[in-house]
This record gives sequence, structure tokens and C-alpha cells, in this order.
Amino acid sequence: MRNEYNFCIVFSEPLSDIELTKALSKGEEFAFSVLFKRYYGTLCQFAFRYAHDKQEAEEIVSEVFMIIWQKRSSLIISVSLKSYLYACVRNSCLKRLKISRNAHLELSDEFPETSLNPLEQLQQKEVHRDLLDVIDVLPTRCKEVFLLCKIDGLKHKEIASLLEISERTVEQHMAHALEFLRGKLLQKKRYLN
Repeated sequence: MRNEYNFCIVFSEPLSDIELTKALSKGEEFAFSVLFKRYYGTLCQFAFRYAHDKQEAEEIVSEVFMIIWQKRSSLIISVSLKSYLYACVRNSCLKRLKISRNAHLELSDEFPETSLNPLEQLQQKEVHRDLLDVIDVLPTRCKEVFLLCKIDGLKHKEIASLLEISERTVEQHMAHALEFLRGKLLQKKRYLN
């Protein structure tokens, strides 16, 4: 196996993402090392937007790189390598957020807020569950945009840059998400009354 130093002598220019992907699929450790050095820092910053904890962000990114190395021989990337990495990190973060939300719901069931009477507590939990259920059935991209905006507090311009879509598309996804949520929640409310 070539080491990175010898390989870099052959190629005087930095490796493109396409060359990195090919070398990685052949099991070349130098390619993984270059990939890691090139993207680890920015992916950690990206993951931090979701995790809000430096250590957790680093864990998420490290897990993504570990999975990429484990699946290197069967890795098929149909988009740019950068977009693929960001999508993997985003999906891992969203998966952790969902697990965290579910744990929060279970915990709030065990330790209800004392400032509300029991009926108000029950109603609040039901609304919270209904909202999470409705968010879960949003189309994938629409859900990503909604969570980035409402949970992470990102601006439309930041979301557009992150997801590599136009600001107009972000606005359309948000409008669709809000209309969908409003309709579904009103429908549930009518059903309950």
C-alpha cells in the first residue's frame, strides 16, 4: 500500500474529491487520511449546529467517518463527496435529535411540570406528541428545512447554502410545512372536539 507522501509525489496537485473517492473505494488509507483532514473540522462545526455540544458533534462526525471507512469498498456516491458527507452528518444529527426528543417525551411523562394542573399537563403532552407526529410525516426535504429553521434557528439563507438549494425553495418548503402542520393539527383538534 502506498503511503501519502509517495502518492503526493506522483500527483503534484491536491487530490480532487473524485480521485479521493476512487482511492478510498480501493481501500487506500492515505485517501481516508486526506479526506479526514480536509473535512473533519468543517463537519464538526456543521454538526455543532444540531448537537449544540462540541463533544457530541465530534462523536457524530467521527462515527460518520468510521462508517465510511467500513463501507469504503461498496461506497457509491452519486452527488459530490462534500454534499454526501454533509448529508451523512445531517442525517446522523437528525437521528440523534429524534432519539433525544423521544427520550425527552418519556422523561416528561415521568416528571410532569408542577405549575400546570393535571388536565393542562395532559393536554400539553398530547399537543406536543401530535406536533412531533405531524412533523415526522412531512416530506424528507421539507422536514429538514423546517427543523433547521424552527429547531436550529437557522436563517433561510443559511439553510439554502447548507442544503445547496435556493432561498426561494427554502421559503416554499417552509410555507408547505407550516400549511401542512396547521391543517393536520386543526384536523386533530376538530376530531377531538
